[in-house]
Amino acid sequence: QGFTQAIHPYLQAPTPTSMYINWKTSFTNTPSMMYGTSPQNMNSTVTGSTSQFIDGGYSGNYFYNTIQAVNLLPNTKYYYKVTSGADVSDTLSFKTLPLPGQAASVDGHIRFLIMGDNQIQTSGRYDSLVASAKRKVFERWGGDPSDNIGLTFMVGDQVDLGNLNQYENIHFAYNQALSGYVPIQTTVGNHETYGALGLSAYASHFYINQMSYQGISSGTENYYALQAGNVLFLSLSSEHTGAAQFNWVQQVMTAAENDATVDWILTFSHRPYEAEQYVGDISTWVKNTVVPYCLQSEKYLMHVGAHHHLYARGQFKDDPVYNIISGGTAWDQYWGQSNEQDFDCVQKTISNWCYQIMDVDVVNGKVDIETYSIGSPMLFANNQWKNNELVDSFHRYKNQPVPNQPQITTNFGDSLELPVTITTTPYSSSTSELLNSTEFQIAQTSDFSVLELDKYRDYENLFGQAPGQPADSSQDLNAGVNIQEYTVPV
Repeated sequence: QGFTQAIHPYLQAPTPTSMYINWKTSFTNTPSMMYGTSPQNMNSTVTGSTSQFIDGGYSGNYFYNTIQAVNLLPNTKYYYKVTSGADVSDTLSFKTLPLPGQAASVDGHIRFLIMGDNQIQTSGRYDSLVASAKRKVFERWGGDPSDNIGLTFMVGDQVDLGNLNQYENIHFAYNQALSGYVPIQTTVGNHETYGALGLSAYASHFYINQMSYQGISSGTENYYALQAGNVLFLSLSSEHTGAAQFNWVQQVMTAAENDATVDWILTFSHRPYEAEQYVGDISTWVKNTVVPYCLQSEKYLMHVGAHHHLYARGQFKDDPVYNIISGGTAWDQYWGQSNEQDFDCVQKTISNWCYQIMDVDVVNGKVDIETYSIGSPMLFANNQWKNNELVDSFHRYKNQPVPNQPQITTNFGDSLELPVTITTTPYSSSTSELLNSTEFQIAQTSDFSVLELDKYRDYENLFGQAPGQPADSSQDLNAGVNIQEYTVPV
């Protein structure tokens, strides 16, 4: 279009039959929206309300405009335009969620974006990440973003401080490339609790406390559940841990176990399950209480954290469940800046700004997740970028046969002198699944109840700065290592 829109709608709290649309103005008005199923036929109109928010550190007037469009058709694309006085938005589009358990696209899929911290008030960082995600979605599937992405989940620290200036100029401003097309769901981070208004600003801007799953509501803005298609998202608060939240988690998980429309469950918390940099700066409540409980469910797919401003991905040894950090574009975080530890449950840590595309094949019981990088603060400072570089991809497919059982081929004889190398038969499988991990155990007893050694390794292990490379690089400690054999040292 030949003009810049005066107001920028922000979508949130989607359901199969409704959508919230918000925007900020400097004046009170009666906000309105025209909408319809084609841009030439936006013949429905709905009006909303404005609320004035007060912040002693904010210069000017801050009016938050709210419209809830209701009685919509499920899985339907609507074109819309919002108006405040003489100000008008572009004609944009959103799509309602499909009915529970159903796909969103004609090819039987539903897709999501996952992003982390966006708290830094520096243009070119988070807005570049959002623009890159929009460009990648268009490259992959074409059309409007609303045609292909059901929602974006953000993992806390949407702002650095809880005040009106930061919500307006960080969270809302930097998400404009997508927020008028794709609804955003947020998670409470530690930085939302800081500042002049703290969590009251978070509660005022987002419609969360009314959200429920199977009639189960937390009654608070701090944590909630949302079903989209056959996926159930649990947004936890690592800042409000305790019995009340865990009781809610148990209720939701129990309901989901008995819900045939839910195939996949994801949990989100700002502080992560584990981190290889700034070791210990995690949520021990998430790690020791919530995730172990959720691991009992075969529907549990992944835990997503942030807080650490990088990307990391691992998986649990005894369960087909992933854990990742999606750390957005906040503070610099490189190797050598903190206490560091190489954890078995983390396969790779990459000091880059990244986002994820989660592609769910509803019909065939498959989930594919891709992680794209736009670089790092180091590259940003030198006016260099990575152009949506694919830095990780992983998946989980239901009803797949396990690999063939490996056999030890080493002949130990009657006596053994260390060191000795234990070798196995080559990896083989009836599927196209590749080898990712091996585990060698040596025990004092034949039932392996008393272990002397337990060695778990992935085919790759990205940890630490690569020799001779910048601090935003990661070396593969398992490069050239044959994980199908293990040498027992002296």
